Amino acid sequence: MNKLLFLFLLTVCFYSSVINGLSNSKLSIFTSMGTESWDVINQGYPRLVKLFDNFGDATSIKSSLPGVVIQGRIYLEDQPMDGDPTTAAQNWWNANSKTILQYPDVDYWEGYNEPPVGELSQMQWYSSFDSARVSIMQQNGVKASIGNFATGTPDVTNATIIQAYYPAIDAAMSAGGILGLHEYSAPYMNSSFDFSSQTGWLTGRYRKLYQQYLIPTNRVIPLVISENGIDGGTCGITGCSISGGWENFCGYWN
Repeated sequence: MNKLLFLFLLTVCFYSSVINGLSNSKLSIFTSMGTESWDVINQGYPRLVKLFDNFGDATSIKSSLPGVVIQGRIYLEDQPMDGDPTTAAQNWWNANSKTILQYPDVDYWEGYNEPPVGELSQMQWYSSFDSARVSIMQQNGVKASIGNFATGTPDVTNATIIQAYYPAIDAAMSAGGILGLHEYSAPYMNSSFDFSSQTGWLTGRYRKLYQQYLIPTNRVIPLVISENGIDGGTCGITGCSISGGWENFCGYWN
């Protein structure tokens, strides 16, 4: 899906309570940094900041916000999901290790972004890849954000597919890693949310994953919903007919 770099910057971020120097809000930004991003950091005191392909401000962010967590995503032109997954993980490390080791103030590093995991074989491959990636990173003193699944994935109605990813979750938990998920919706953030169960198929989907699979099996890995917002790409599920990001929905909301 096409995304704005500022995906879930909301005014409420500026007015939430501050505890120990950091916002009590769970809202933050996914950004390549700039003046507006520094405004959020200096006025909103976010607890976590996700940086995209520009990590030079990581040290300054940590200085401005002691205790803040920084998650990093390196743009990858290619995300091969064939061949030996352990070799692919090593190739990923070889290609990105210089950047990762150059910025020790980034706490967690993503690997693949929104991998296709609709088939069991795809999830099995990706689980092996992320398991190997976690191990390589741990050997080099850095931590991973695993998963980073697209909106509406993985298929929480398919236990076999979810369970195939358990080895990667186990590896990440033992190495101090986190799980990353993306949750978009349209035309509203709660368009697929069921208030009776307090879960959803788009936003709130993470609760289905945790309640049905991870909590019962003692796999309560720390979670970051690192992308979140309005995206017309979800209209096929919710029934709307507007494409693009939140700006294209302003007329509809009015």
